[in-house]
Amino acid sequence: MRSTVRSSTSPRRTGWQAILTIPCLSIQTGKVRIRGAELEVLTSLTPDLDLIAAYTYIDARVESGDNAGKHVETVPDHQASLWAKYRLAWFGLPGVTVGGGVRYIGQSWDGTDTIRTPDYTLFDAKVRYDNGPWRLQVNASNLFDKRHLTTCRIGGDCFLGIGRTVLGSVTYKF
Repeated sequence: MRSTVRSSTSPRRTGWQAILTIPCLSIQTGKVRIRGAELEVLTSLTPDLDLIAAYTYIDARVESGDNAGKHVETVPDHQASLWAKYRLAWFGLPGVTVGGGVRYIGQSWDGTDTIRTPDYTLFDAKVRYDNGPWRLQVNASNLFDKRHLTTCRIGGDCFLGIGRTVLGSVTYKF
C-alpha cells in the first residue's frame, strides 16, 4: 500500500472576477488565500485487484476587497474519488483489465457566495486489452449520462458538464 498526504498554503495573490454589466471583462477581486490538503491511497488487495482512493479539501477565500471572506469563484471545497481495476488473469484472460470508479465534486460558489453550484457524483469505467506491444482500451466517463452543472459564475452564467463520453484508443509500444 502506498499513501500520500499533502498540505499546502498558496501565497497571497490577486484574483479576478467577471463584471456583470460588461461581458468578457474582469476586475481584480483583491488578495486571495488558498489552503488545502490532499490524501491519496493506492493499494493492491490481491495480485489482480488494485484500489485508488483520493480526497482533497481546499479552503479558497478572498482576503481583501468587496468580497472579503467569500469563497473564491468556482473552487469546490471537497473532491473525492475511488477507482478499482481488476486484471482477469484468473479467468484465463491475462491481458484483459476492467475498471470502474466514482468521482465526487463538492459545491462551489460564484465569488460573492450568492449563487451556489450544487455538488455532483459521476461514474466512469474502462476495459483494456494488452497483447505484447499492443494495447486496446475503451474508457467511458459519466457512465450514467448525468446532467450536472460544473460551475455558476457571478453573472448567473452556469455551465453544463459533459455528458456520457466513450473513447477508444489503440497503442503500440516501440
